[in-house]
Amino acid sequence: MTKVVAVILVGNAAEAERQARMAFGKGAELVELRLDGIAGLRTETVRHLARALGERAIATLRSQSQGGESRESRAGRASLMREICGQRFAYIDLELEADAEGLNTLARAASRHGTKVIVSHHFAEAVDVHRVSEAIDACEAHGDVAKVVLPVNDLDGAIQLVDLARSRAAGHNHILIGTGAGGMLTRALAGAMGAEIQFAAWGRAATPGQFALSSAARLRGREPIILGLVGHPLEHSISPVIQETALAALDLPAVYLPFDFLLDSLDAFWLAMDRVRIRGFNVTHPLKESVAQRVDEMDADAERLGAVNTVVVDDGWTNGHNTDVYGFRVSLRALGLRVGGRSALVVGAGGAAKAVVHVLLREGASVQVTNRTIARADALADSFDEPVAVVPMKGERDPDRDEGHREPAARAGSDRGKGRVHLRSGVQSDHDPAPPCRPAFESTWNLRPRHVAPSGRKGLRTLDRTIRTVRCDAPGRERGASMKARASCFGAGTIVNAIATGRGVTFGLALRASATVERRPDAFGVRVDVADGVDPALALGAARMTLHQSGVGAGLAISIDSEIPISRGLKSSSAVANAVVLASARALGVELEPLEMIRIGVRAATEAGVTLTGAFDDACASFFGGIVSTDNRSDTILRRDRFPDDLIAVVEVPARKIPKASLKGLDFVSIRPQVEAAFRLAERGDYFRAMEANSAAYAPVLGVDETPAVRAREAGAIAAGISGTGPAIIALVRPPHIEPVRKALEESASDVRVVRLNTVESPEVVV
Repeated sequence: MTKVVAVILVGNAAEAERQARMAFGKGAELVELRLDGIAGLRTETVRHLARALGERAIATLRSQSQGGESRESRAGRASLMREICGQRFAYIDLELEADAEGLNTLARAASRHGTKVIVSHHFAEAVDVHRVSEAIDACEAHGDVAKVVLPVNDLDGAIQLVDLARSRAAGHNHILIGTGAGGMLTRALAGAMGAEIQFAAWGRAATPGQFALSSAARLRGREPIILGLVGHPLEHSISPVIQETALAALDLPAVYLPFDFLLDSLDAFWLAMDRVRIRGFNVTHPLKESVAQRVDEMDADAERLGAVNTVVVDDGWTNGHNTDVYGFRVSLRALGLRVGGRSALVVGAGGAAKAVVHVLLREGASVQVTNRTIARADALADSFDEPVAVVPMKGERDPDRDEGHREPAARAGSDRGKGRVHLRSGVQSDHDPAPPCRPAFESTWNLRPRHVAPSGRKGLRTLDRTIRTVRCDAPGRERGASMKARASCFGAGTIVNAIATGRGVTFGLALRASATVERRPDAFGVRVDVADGVDPALALGAARMTLHQSGVGAGLAISIDSEIPISRGLKSSSAVANAVVLASARALGVELEPLEMIRIGVRAATEAGVTLTGAFDDACASFFGGIVSTDNRSDTILRRDRFPDDLIAVVEVPARKIPKASLKGLDFVSIRPQVEAAFRLAERGDYFRAMEANSAAYAPVLGVDETPAVRAREAGAIAAGISGTGPAIIALVRPPHIEPVRKALEESASDVRVVRLNTVESPEVVV
């Protein structure tokens, strides 16, 4: 497995040691000590760092010619390199050129301590792939690991590096890195390329395009999902920041990359999508129409507009969507704006403007368009069958029009020359008496507050929505409309099982169950499409209770998918019930408090017979994440807490299931004293001992063998025990012990999964 290494770039040894230990706590397996950045580096400093961190460190003294900060003379560097190779580090980095004279001698000296030797070469500019291959050969000839780094200027260059690395992966230890935004694909696919090491930024990046440690750790040992933004230029876009934040919150093994190219590279991108594991991408200027011509399938909005801004890739099949239409329509509803029979001015003529004009026309508005380049406004207007008026901006000269210029209904003076995409559409009433201030809608990628220049028409203003979350229940104000919502909730693990005493303690696991609910204006009741093993009675009950509580006369169509193993004690029922209630409430447009939604799910689970106690503790951990202590007899939360950030769950999922119906008649009363003692440990915050005490109490009653949990503890797990009513066993570990514990839990009829802990509240979205 590719090792994740945090690069430590600081100015003194004490700070390097401190930062390294912090990086270990955040998931780094090793650190690269950039010794060239340490002021006044001496042999004593090298020895100290070797004693303190050597077994988990790469020692690198990067020369200036290879992009480093070292100002040592040739003789000074040689002396320091001899000292470094004489110490015990996990790896040392030797440079193919700077250390050429003593390369083999230094490598032999390091190998005597069991240190692995990386021989590296950094190109200053992009070069032909054949030169890269030659550099790898040269590095391999002198060391255990060959490392070659070079700038990547375009998509084709990145794809060539990925293909080269894959062709050499078998039997070779190498690290091949493309730098810059164009080379980020090589970092995302480091594991798939067979890379020995993934270097990650801890603080400032050592090279452009380097992933943060949190992103690299999220990808470790998991098949990467490559997402991104396609178009040109992309430097201004904050989409990667937005999407990466969401991916991190959801703990998905995915990255969102900028694919900056023009139309002439689109075919190459299309051919490489499957090869480089691209599973979806957004599209921006100037490729929306070109992408629409290439996708295999389009939704209705994309087909009507001939423009695609989102593509989902599934087994090579490309499905294009236009979410601009939906997003603008939902935003109008959220703001309470009704535009039928009114006049609207759209400022701008880009891809999003086309969607806005489309929505306004469908809503019955009379539309005018203005743009800095009037020819683009003309082209936009001409793309619609309905009449769309084009209004020149003041001061804009168009040789194909009269020399006179007219003042538009609103001005975009504050947007001029800012280099960001802005869209404003003034919506004003033609009815008298006019309100004292008429609203306008603004959609913008700019995250900084902006001020609109005074309007040319009296009483026109904008609603500043530059940073804004549209409420998921806002569309519900349109009671007769069809609306979809999707919600995801998570599995959970057990610290103390509530069956014996009525009080339980659980914690969130990042295993997901999702429900998509569509409200239908025709009141046909509830229809459910469930994944294999999911009890349809549970989903039906949860949806019916939510529908009844809402008082809305509508039907619900529900589909459910889940990655949580069924009847293994990992709280799949709680996750499904929560997701169905949450998505149903949003699709129906009703406001329900979190605990209200949880209690609906608990009642549905009880009626469906998938729980013995109602599982209020499980439902709360599923919904809120973190550690939750509850009294299930009164459905109250007693305490919320969280584990340290660096803990990971290693989960043994046996093939056999333990349905709740099979537990009826078992004697849980006899173990009540042991379970009470476990709960008291949890009350004091001693969750690890509580987890093991609980497991020891329940194992004989449930007939679950605790031997794998014992092996996991011996292999380095902080705690391990039965989850729920089993038979799954969860071990809590820190990153260095993941692999030993995983092996300890392996059984012939079991699946072992490495799962992050969930600490976030269940997400929801209108779709």
